[in-house]
Amino acid sequence: MNEVRRMIECGLGIGFLPVHLADPYAARGDLFHLPPYENEPSATVFLITNQAVSLSEAEQVLLEEMQRNSNT
Repeated sequence: MNEVRRMIECGLGIGFLPVHLADPYAARGDLFHLPPYENEPSATVFLITNQAVSLSEAEQVLLEEMQRNSNT
């Protein structure tokens, strides 16, 4: 989780963190809670993978889920 938090803080994107882990950083202003939205905005997301790299089982499951839930 620390790696995810650091990537978010470095501006590499947004991410999901358990509230109990994010709260101390949000209190300092390092992270910001995004409220749940109705009619959430959407954006095109491009998934890029390197076919030459072997994926762990967890990475493969995540990739398969993302592909299964994509609109294309």
